[in-house]
Amino acid sequence: MKGKILLISGDESEQRDLARIFSDSGYATLTAETASHGQELLEQDHSIDVAVIDQDHSRPDIPALMDKVRTCLTTVQVIITSNSASFEDSNTAMKMGAFEYLHKPLDKERALLVASMASKMAHLARENNRLHKYFKEKVIFTSIAADGREMMETKEKARAVASLDTPVIITGEPGSGKQTLAEAIHNESSRADNPFIYASILPHGEDGILERHLFGYENGQSIPGAMDKAMGGTLYIYDIDLLSPSLQTALLEVLKNRTYHHVGGGQPLQAEFRLMVGSGGHLGNLVQAGRFSEELYSLLNVALLEVPPLRKRKEDIPSLAKAFLKNSCVKHNRSACAISHDTMAALTKYRWPGNVRELEETIDCMVAGKISGALSFSDLPDKVYRDVRRPSKISRQESSVQSFATEKNIFERQYLVRALEECEGNITVMARITNLSRPALYEKLRKHGLK
Repeated sequence: MKGKILLISGDESEQRDLARIFSDSGYATLTAETASHGQELLEQDHSIDVAVIDQDHSRPDIPALMDKVRTCLTTVQVIITSNSASFEDSNTAMKMGAFEYLHKPLDKERALLVASMASKMAHLARENNRLHKYFKEKVIFTSIAADGREMMETKEKARAVASLDTPVIITGEPGSGKQTLAEAIHNESSRADNPFIYASILPHGEDGILERHLFGYENGQSIPGAMDKAMGGTLYIYDIDLLSPSLQTALLEVLKNRTYHHVGGGQPLQAEFRLMVGSGGHLGNLVQAGRFSEELYSLLNVALLEVPPLRKRKEDIPSLAKAFLKNSCVKHNRSACAISHDTMAALTKYRWPGNVRELEETIDCMVAGKISGALSFSDLPDKVYRDVRRPSKISRQESSVQSFATEKNIFERQYLVRALEECEGNITVMARITNLSRPALYEKLRKHGLK
């Protein structure tokens, strides 16, 4: 089947003739007597490629149908037929979004050619939409590794929240990925085509500066704030737990009335944005301590997501490390496109007090200092190396034994450091004591970043 064509005409004879022409050429056909009936069929059957509308016998609903096709049924291609051969009618049809305007009586070959082109265009548009949706679903949360149960649950909650338009609270330690999660929610929401605006409380200090930053102000001219810039999209306010009582009250009024005012301005502005906030601690605890507005918290707390620290989601570290490695290799034009097994084991064991942000910065530094080859144990920064050698204090029952390759590399490095110190850096003496050839010794020193 070449495609599906909807024929809209109140003239049964013309409708029957057209149906025969297209059916004989391999198209499936549907019929409707009016434009409004045709619109109903288009909304019900999304496999229709082309709508052929007889302008002379389908009025007065054609403009409404064309508007629907242009805004919602975007893959459908419309061909308008008419007895009128005037340029004005043809031009009007094309301005409404028609694929083609054909003068009656129709030339069979031309009608089939135009229908074929329109059907191919519809298939391309539908495929483009499918691919866009596919890649959007694949890309949205790819930067949020969720191989472990805790983060997987948070990710699933985020997906569910994305389809809503309610406020969201995201809690988690600094560097854990709260903003990344907020952006992912925005990108999977109905506001994805509009701006995602990030506003942090911390850098602005005094209330007056922060208020202007959030609300905008009038100073002879209108200076937009974060709320203006987020219009139609999402405003993500980080460090919400640091918001002063007076600005908590101001934000409460925005949520209650869905309006706000520029500082120094009198006209109310529509707060047409979705609000998400990030906090380093649980706002509920601050409410109990009297440091955060209970009413504001109740309006914000429609959806609460908690991003666990990286030390509690070690299963995610390999996926995150590989993603950061790929980005850093492109950034620094490096060929280090892999991480050795023992290096990954060390990265997984490290506690990451700076969370995901620290892991990303560590991988970036390792790649920047590596000319070629996979990242090895010797490329690890000292903070990681020292920490992975420290006995675990989390649990006495937890084994501190690592993989054989990791332990071997650690021993080898310590051995070489001690030998260098005792031989005062004399490679000849060191080669004799270690019973290694000079080339082999140089290679091991280079491997561990000691020469």
